[in-house]
Amino acid sequence: MRFALTRRGIYQVVQKTVAILTLIYAVCFLIYLAAYSLIGDRFWPLALLNTFAYAIFIPLVVLLPLTFLARSRIGLIALLPIIVVLIIWAFPYFKTRSAVPAKNAIRIVTSNTLWDNAKRDDMLRWLRDTDADIIFLQEISYDSAAQLETLKDSYPYHPVSIESDEWGGNFILSRIPILSFDYIDLGVPKSMQPQRITAQVNGLTFAAYNIHLEWPMNSERPLKAKISRFSPSLGFAAGYDDSIRNLQIERLATHLQSEPYPYFMAGDFNTSDQSPSYNRLAAVGIDSFREGGIGFGATWPVAAVQHLPSFVPPLIRIDYVFHSDRFRALSAEPGKPMGSDHLPLFVTLEMVG
Repeated sequence: MRFALTRRGIYQVVQKTVAILTLIYAVCFLIYLAAYSLIGDRFWPLALLNTFAYAIFIPLVVLLPLTFLARSRIGLIALLPIIVVLIIWAFPYFKTRSAVPAKNAIRIVTSNTLWDNAKRDDMLRWLRDTDADIIFLQEISYDSAAQLETLKDSYPYHPVSIESDEWGGNFILSRIPILSFDYIDLGVPKSMQPQRITAQVNGLTFAAYNIHLEWPMNSERPLKAKISRFSPSLGFAAGYDDSIRNLQIERLATHLQSEPYPYFMAGDFNTSDQSPSYNRLAAVGIDSFREGGIGFGATWPVAAVQHLPSFVPPLIRIDYVFHSDRFRALSAEPGKPMGSDHLPLFVTLEMVG
């Protein structure tokens, strides 16, 4: 009898512990949702957390089985709203897409190639094999730009902008004749200016932008330098600063409101699709991956380049193609690694109307 009472006592302790943990998690979850809605990206620690917002569901993976094992009704009731939020959040990533062939289709590839990519020859072969109509590249060094000249037989139109010895510049490769080319001054010093081209498909004129927004980092924070000596990852967290990038997003969005042609913009936005700043971009352009892709579509970081364990997949999506309502995405999917810390993104758009 004493043994039976001991087992029952242990079970009750476990049940209460699980109930308490689930209640704490539920309260923290609600506080985060409130902070996300009310504060957004205006407080940098919260902005960093927003970048990896999906991580808020990780405790659910552990607590839900424990709740069933402990038969905790309180725990299950506490987790139920979080499960509902998870279903609502995840549904758009896995809904069925149906692609319809179109005569005004444009196949696009965008890739941050990494300015010091050690596999440039592989990258060149990959670019030849993409069979894209327009390729948007970021972090192209002077040496890489010279090598890309070898593709001019396949892509005779190639505006280039090398503005930084450190991070390289933007490069466009196009089979479609380019009617005009210029830069968009966002009024942000020492940052890469977006490239803008106009072109035509079957007599329909469109504009396209090659984008590389600022890396959300303030390297001058004393705390970042100290922590980075011991852990680069924690150093990144200590130096996180998205103020310049957010300013670029705001000014880019304002510019696009006066764009006279149907448009799309492709590139490295250094913005997670979980961040509130993403919503500003989505307000002026439809996310091609959300429309034509399936799954989470994460493009960064590539484990081998960032010296992470090989089993770690890309964690967040920061490379995009956004388009105006005169386009629709027929398909969208990340490509394979090619020596960069980003995966390339393949998108097929159809120009309508």
